[in-house]
Amino acid sequence: MKYFGSEPNQIQGADGHQEIELALVRLYEHTQKMEYLELADFFLEVRGKDPAFYQKEVEDNLARGLSEENPLIDLDYLQAYDQPKNQRHAKGHAVRMLYMASGMAKVAQYTRNSTLLEACKEIWTDIVCKKMYVTGGVGSTVHGEAFVGAYDLPNDTMYCETCAAIALVNFSFDMFKLTKEHKYLESLERALYNGVLSGAAIDGKHFFYVNPLEVSPESCRHNPDKGHVKTKRPDWLGCACCPPNFARLIESMQRFIYTQDTNALYVNLFTASKLKQNESFEIQQIGDFPFAGHLELRYNGFPQKVIVRKPSWLKDLTISSSNKWQEEEEVIIFEKTDSFNAILTFEQPVQIIYANPLVSQDVNQVAIQRGPFIYCLEEADNGSQLWRCRIAPDELSTIYEENASLLKRTITLTINGYQTEHWQTSQLYGPISEKVTPRKWQLIPYHLWGNRDEGEMRLWLPRLSIS
Repeated sequence: MKYFGSEPNQIQGADGHQEIELALVRLYEHTQKMEYLELADFFLEVRGKDPAFYQKEVEDNLARGLSEENPLIDLDYLQAYDQPKNQRHAKGHAVRMLYMASGMAKVAQYTRNSTLLEACKEIWTDIVCKKMYVTGGVGSTVHGEAFVGAYDLPNDTMYCETCAAIALVNFSFDMFKLTKEHKYLESLERALYNGVLSGAAIDGKHFFYVNPLEVSPESCRHNPDKGHVKTKRPDWLGCACCPPNFARLIESMQRFIYTQDTNALYVNLFTASKLKQNESFEIQQIGDFPFAGHLELRYNGFPQKVIVRKPSWLKDLTISSSNKWQEEEEVIIFEKTDSFNAILTFEQPVQIIYANPLVSQDVNQVAIQRGPFIYCLEEADNGSQLWRCRIAPDELSTIYEENASLLKRTITLTINGYQTEHWQTSQLYGPISEKVTPRKWQLIPYHLWGNRDEGEMRLWLPRLSIS
């Protein structure tokens, strides 16, 4: 606060990696001291106000002999091409972008700055509708660990840093707290159960920095464009931000499950849990999700409305409750009362997921989802050359079962599909029609891939050609 600010003797520029804004808002929340919130707001206001700021700093350091480095300043990478309140698109380094957006949402929550809020909404929409993978991963290129243009989502050269998925979880949660719009919990859940969990091995001792959606070890060994893609999780990373960030998020999971404000208590995620707020109230979820579609809610305490989110993957919901309730498209609202029990029964059907046709990399391919989990093929279950898999969505039948091949309880899917036959020729190209034979394919939750021997993995599965 002494060195940064709007006074002539202070530095009128923003930090490089946008993290101080988050820390300052947390300090404000704990202390209620306005100077912390005001400084966070200052860093967001001053960024991009003078786009030449960083270049001037470099030149001043060189002139004064403080440094011999003359780095290229990429204003998109730094999100400093314009003030954050004027930005509408996710650009540059994915983690920095999302940390900044989360800081914007946090500041807007307390300042009620409508211009900042509008920027947050537009940035979130740009990400979720144009630049997010089906796993909730973000950051399409290794160059600058960055966002690229709309709908450009390669599956085998992408980046999808674990920290970026964590940042999307936090940004989405901040947007929910700010707006109480449940669409933000959809992106939180997608990233949490897929793009975040894939960042750590089952043993908790090996980690992915990059989270690909398609892997061929042979291609990774010979193609320098895939040098950043690891076929097995290393036990540590040269840039070790992801392991502690992963641990911090998992340790703080409880903050995502329930949210309370002056109007209601929100149940955001289905998970066996209990929240006790001093002597004011206690709410408990009892069930075996995601293994079973049965959840019991128990509430005791002062009368307040309880709003339960209905995830988009949930089907055939039935509700039995001792309290009056109202079912809406995205939520179930239980009326104010000091005590109630409710039982939710629902299905988690296996769903075929399609990408927007503007995502050229996924044209004529499908993904498989059950509940909040995206599934993938792995060589350990299906053999090599997974690209020979073909899926006929209209003929799809699935069997899901619990087994202990990975975790003690893992829901695997077995689906009917096809496999293309090898050409009976050494030609690289030719007028030869594709021939297929029926076969079964076994899928595992995406977040569990890479826990066995090195091998291929594929998430998007080609559709059977229409004859």
